[in-house]
Amino acid sequence: MKRIFRRGRGTTVPDGTRVYPFLNPADSTNNLPLGLFSGASVALGELRPGQSSKIHMHPLVTLMVWVISGRLSLKLRDRLSNTPYTLKLRAEDGALALPGTFLQLLNETRTSCRVLYIVSPAYVFLQVGRKILYDDAIVLDASWDELARLRWRPARVPRLAAIRAARVRALRKLNALKAKRRPCPPSRSRGRQGRSGS
Repeated sequence: MKRIFRRGRGTTVPDGTRVYPFLNPADSTNNLPLGLFSGASVALGELRPGQSSKIHMHPLVTLMVWVISGRLSLKLRDRLSNTPYTLKLRAEDGALALPGTFLQLLNETRTSCRVLYIVSPAYVFLQVGRKILYDDAIVLDASWDELARLRWRPARVPRLAAIRAARVRALRKLNALKAKRRPCPPSRSRGRQGRSGS
Protein backbone atom coordinates (compact mmCIF):
# COMPACT_ATOMS: atom_id res chain seq x y z
CA MET A 1 0.00 0.00 0.00
CA LYS A 2 1.51 3.28 -1.11
CA ARG A 3 0.75 5.36 1.99
CA ILE A 4 2.55 6.89 4.97
CA PHE A 5 0.57 6.80 8.22
CA ARG A 6 0.97 9.89 10.37
CA ARG A 7 -0.47 10.99 13.67
CA GLY A 8 -3.57 13.02 12.90
CA ARG A 9 -6.02 14.81 15.13
CA GLY A 10 -6.24 13.23 18.52
CA THR A 11 -9.31 12.33 20.53
CA THR A 12 -9.75 12.57 24.29
CA VAL A 13 -11.22 9.16 25.04
CA PRO A 14 -13.57 8.32 27.94
CA ASP A 15 -10.72 7.13 30.19
CA GLY A 16 -9.43 10.74 30.11
CA THR A 17 -6.29 10.24 28.00
CA ARG A 18 -5.45 11.45 24.49
CA VAL A 19 -5.35 8.91 21.66
CA TYR A 20 -4.29 9.30 18.01
CA PRO A 21 -5.67 6.29 16.06
CA PHE A 22 -3.46 6.51 12.97
CA LEU A 23 -3.71 2.88 11.81
CA ASN A 24 -7.22 1.66 12.59
CA PRO A 25 -9.94 1.11 9.98
CA ALA A 26 -12.46 0.31 12.78
CA ASP A 27 -12.32 3.83 14.22
CA SER A 28 -14.81 6.48 13.10
CA THR A 29 -12.32 9.32 13.67
CA ASN A 30 -10.19 8.42 10.63
CA ASN A 31 -10.86 7.77 6.95
CA LEU A 32 -9.31 4.34 6.47
CA PRO A 33 -11.73 1.95 4.74
CA LEU A 34 -13.17 -0.62 7.14
CA GLY A 35 -12.24 -3.57 4.90
CA LEU A 36 -8.55 -2.63 4.78
CA PHE A 37 -7.65 -5.10 7.57
CA SER A 38 -9.19 -6.17 10.86
CA GLY A 39 -6.59 -8.28 12.64
CA ALA A 40 -5.03 -5.43 14.63
CA SER A 41 -4.87 -1.67 15.09
CA VAL A 42 -2.21 0.78 16.22
CA ALA A 43 -2.73 4.12 17.97
CA LEU A 44 -0.47 6.62 19.65
CA GLY A 45 -1.30 7.64 23.21
CA GLU A 46 -0.06 10.55 25.31
CA LEU A 47 -0.22 11.08 29.05
CA ARG A 48 0.71 14.46 30.50
CA PRO A 49 3.02 14.66 33.53
CA GLY A 50 1.11 13.37 36.57
CA GLN A 51 -1.87 12.20 34.48
CA SER A 52 -3.70 8.94 35.15
CA SER A 53 -6.41 7.24 33.16
CA LYS A 54 -9.61 6.04 34.74
CA ILE A 55 -9.75 2.32 35.48
CA HIS A 56 -11.13 0.52 32.46
CA MET A 57 -11.29 -2.89 30.81
CA HIS A 58 -11.50 -4.36 27.32
CA PRO A 59 -13.82 -7.37 27.38
CA LEU A 60 -13.10 -8.55 23.82
CA VAL A 61 -9.67 -7.32 22.71
CA THR A 62 -6.06 -7.84 23.74
CA LEU A 63 -4.04 -4.67 24.36
CA MET A 64 -0.26 -4.32 24.10
CA VAL A 65 1.07 -1.08 25.60
CA TRP A 66 4.50 -0.16 24.23
CA VAL A 67 6.27 2.86 25.74
CA ILE A 68 7.97 5.10 23.15
CA SER A 69 9.23 7.79 25.50
CA GLY A 70 8.95 8.59 29.20
CA ARG A 71 7.89 6.19 31.95
CA LEU A 72 4.54 4.58 32.66
CA SER A 73 3.09 2.65 35.57
CA LEU A 74 0.50 0.15 34.39
CA LYS A 75 -1.79 -1.12 37.14
CA LEU A 76 -3.59 -4.34 36.23
CA ARG A 77 -5.88 -6.95 37.68
CA ASP A 78 -6.32 -9.95 35.39
CA ARG A 79 -8.36 -13.12 35.81
CA LEU A 80 -5.36 -15.04 37.18
CA SER A 81 -4.66 -12.49 39.94
CA ASN A 82 -6.66 -12.00 43.12
CA THR A 83 -5.28 -8.49 43.64
CA PRO A 84 -4.03 -5.70 41.35
CA TYR A 85 -0.34 -5.46 40.51
CA THR A 86 1.77 -2.69 38.94
CA LEU A 87 4.28 -2.91 36.10
CA LYS A 88 6.80 -0.07 35.78
CA LEU A 89 7.59 0.53 32.10
CA ARG A 90 10.41 2.57 30.60
CA ALA A 91 10.99 3.56 26.98
CA GLU A 92 11.04 0.45 24.77
CA ASP A 93 9.23 -1.68 27.37
CA GLY A 94 5.84 -3.23 26.69
CA ALA A 95 3.11 -5.02 28.62
CA LEU A 96 0.05 -7.05 27.69
CA ALA A 97 -3.53 -6.79 28.98
CA LEU A 98 -5.63 -9.79 27.95
CA PRO A 99 -9.41 -9.49 27.48
CA GLY A 100 -11.23 -8.86 30.77
CA THR A 101 -8.22 -7.28 32.51
CA PHE A 102 -8.89 -4.18 34.61
CA LEU A 103 -6.22 -1.59 33.92
CA GLN A 104 -5.11 1.93 34.68
CA LEU A 105 -2.35 3.97 33.05
CA LEU A 106 -0.40 6.24 35.40
CA ASN A 107 2.25 8.77 34.45
CA GLU A 108 3.77 9.46 37.86
CA THR A 109 6.64 11.52 36.45
CA ARG A 110 7.23 15.19 35.57
CA THR A 111 7.60 14.49 31.84
CA SER A 112 5.11 13.41 29.17
CA CYS A 113 4.77 9.76 28.30
CA ARG A 114 4.11 8.56 24.76
CA VAL A 115 2.93 5.02 24.07
CA LEU A 116 1.77 2.82 21.24
CA TYR A 117 -1.45 0.88 21.74
CA ILE A 118 -1.42 -2.27 19.63
CA VAL A 119 -4.81 -3.99 19.81
CA SER A 120 -6.02 -7.30 18.42
CA PRO A 121 -8.54 -7.60 16.86
CA ALA A 122 -8.73 -3.99 15.62
CA TYR A 123 -10.11 -1.61 18.25
CA VAL A 124 -13.69 -0.52 17.50
CA PHE A 125 -14.59 3.08 18.32
CA LEU A 126 -17.75 4.68 16.92
CA GLN A 127 -18.40 8.36 17.54
CA VAL A 128 -21.00 10.44 15.70
CA GLY A 129 -20.63 14.14 16.42
CA ARG A 130 -19.81 14.31 20.11
CA LYS A 131 -21.74 11.16 21.01
CA ILE A 132 -19.82 7.91 21.50
CA LEU A 133 -22.07 5.08 20.31
CA TYR A 134 -19.60 2.24 20.94
CA ASP A 135 -16.16 1.87 22.51
CA ASP A 136 -14.26 -1.41 23.00
CA ALA A 137 -13.23 -0.09 26.43
CA ILE A 138 -15.61 -0.01 29.38
CA VAL A 139 -14.59 2.90 31.60
CA LEU A 140 -15.38 2.53 35.30
CA ASP A 141 -16.06 5.32 37.77
CA ALA A 142 -14.79 3.26 40.66
CA SER A 143 -11.61 2.89 42.67
CA TRP A 144 -9.55 -0.28 42.94
CA ASP A 145 -10.89 -0.81 46.48
CA GLU A 146 -14.51 -0.43 45.31
CA LEU A 147 -13.95 -2.93 42.50
CA ALA A 148 -12.43 -5.41 44.95
CA ARG A 149 -15.48 -5.01 47.22
CA LEU A 150 -17.67 -5.77 44.19
CA ARG A 151 -15.58 -8.93 43.61
CA TRP A 152 -14.54 -7.52 40.22
CA ARG A 153 -18.11 -7.66 38.93
CA PRO A 154 -19.20 -4.02 38.49
CA ALA A 155 -22.78 -3.48 37.30
CA ARG A 156 -21.53 -1.33 34.42
CA VAL A 157 -20.06 -4.38 32.65
CA PRO A 158 -22.74 -6.19 30.59
CA ARG A 159 -22.65 -9.89 29.72
CA LEU A 160 -20.20 -10.89 26.99
CA ALA A 161 -22.98 -11.89 24.58
CA ALA A 162 -24.49 -8.40 24.80
CA ILE A 163 -21.07 -6.77 24.28
CA ARG A 164 -20.37 -8.95 21.22
CA ALA A 165 -23.78 -8.06 19.73
CA ALA A 166 -23.20 -4.33 20.35
CA ARG A 167 -19.78 -4.59 18.67
CA VAL A 168 -21.28 -6.22 15.57
CA ARG A 169 -23.94 -3.48 15.36
CA ALA A 170 -21.24 -0.81 15.74
CA LEU A 171 -19.16 -2.33 12.92
CA ARG A 172 -22.23 -2.37 10.64
CA LYS A 173 -22.98 1.27 11.41
CA LEU A 174 -19.32 2.20 10.99
CA ASN A 175 -19.26 0.50 7.60
CA ALA A 176 -22.33 2.49 6.51
CA LEU A 177 -20.81 5.77 7.75
CA LYS A 178 -17.51 5.15 5.99
CA ALA A 179 -19.31 4.19 2.76
CA LYS A 180 -21.14 7.56 2.82
CA ARG A 181 -17.87 9.45 3.33
CA ARG A 182 -16.06 7.65 0.50
CA PRO A 183 -15.89 9.89 -2.56
CA CYS A 184 -17.55 8.42 -5.63
CA PRO A 185 -15.11 7.90 -8.50
CA PRO A 186 -15.90 10.19 -11.43
CA SER A 187 -17.54 8.51 -14.43
CA ARG A 188 -15.50 8.27 -17.62
CA SER A 189 -17.75 10.61 -19.56
CA ARG A 190 -17.56 13.28 -16.85
CA GLY A 191 -13.81 12.85 -16.65
CA ARG A 192 -13.45 13.33 -20.42
CA GLN A 193 -15.67 16.40 -20.42
CA GLY A 194 -13.67 17.90 -17.58
CA ARG A 195 -10.38 17.36 -19.43
CA SER A 196 -11.61 18.64 -22.78
CA GLY A 197 -13.22 21.65 -21.18
CA SER A 198 -9.98 22.75 -19.46
